[in-house]
Amino acid sequence: MDYRGPDLDLRTSRWSASSTDPAGWREASPHAPQHPGPTGARAAQRSGPIWVDETLLACANHAYDVALAYRSAEVRLEHLLLAMTRIEGAAAALEARGVRVASLRRDSAVAIAGEPPAMGAD
Repeated sequence: MDYRGPDLDLRTSRWSASSTDPAGWREASPHAPQHPGPTGARAAQRSGPIWVDETLLACANHAYDVALAYRSAEVRLEHLLLAMTRIEGAAAALEARGVRVASLRRDSAVAIAGEPPAMGAD
């Protein structure tokens, strides 16, 4: 799975079940597909690769999808927080640290719904 947004170069390491040697890991696809949607002001300045795990990548993709669905100009913290409450591994990590996931989900959804769509969004 690749990050769907055009602004970050998120990558995961994958390895075969028969080998835990990092030398055997292969890079996920280095070229994420370009999709119209939230880009932010610095989309042309793509970062270097950021190595993440599958949970973080799933959260980033879900946040991008939420921003796209609400026609936001960019992926914001509220989108990521909502995504973290919807991805099981991230939600469990939040709960382990005393975060009330249901309240966070509700509050971040209210904040997202209260934002007007970006100008020029179809």
